[in-house]
Amino acid sequence: MNIKITKQALLLTFICILALLLSRFIMIDHSARFSWDESDDLVRMHQIFINKKITLIGPMNKNLKLFGSLTYYMLIPFAAFYNFDPIGPVIAMGFYSIATMGIRTFIIIKYYSWKV
Repeated sequence: MNIKITKQALLLTFICILALLLSRFIMIDHSARFSWDESDDLVRMHQIFINKKITLIGPMNKNLKLFGSLTYYMLIPFAAFYNFDPIGPVIAMGFYSIATMGIRTFIIIKYYSWKV
């Protein structure tokens, strides 16, 4: 299936993506909600980063359900960059959501062989 994407459609898509990026990250420190589990995760990330206390078992909730530790290892660079401020992991999740959408878009364009 070959679909020709016009320059106007590409420009409109770029403007929409830019608007979504701005709305995602503008005043994120005022719009993000934090609860006890984010602070608990931040403490555990601090232990991994500062004390080199590496774990292969991720966080556990009150119902004793275990989550994978990959989340910690993906969020640690952002937490360390923001000096373990709670906004760091929030920005990381925004970054990873945008990166995921970019990868999905690239795969779809390649799969359907769309010409730009």
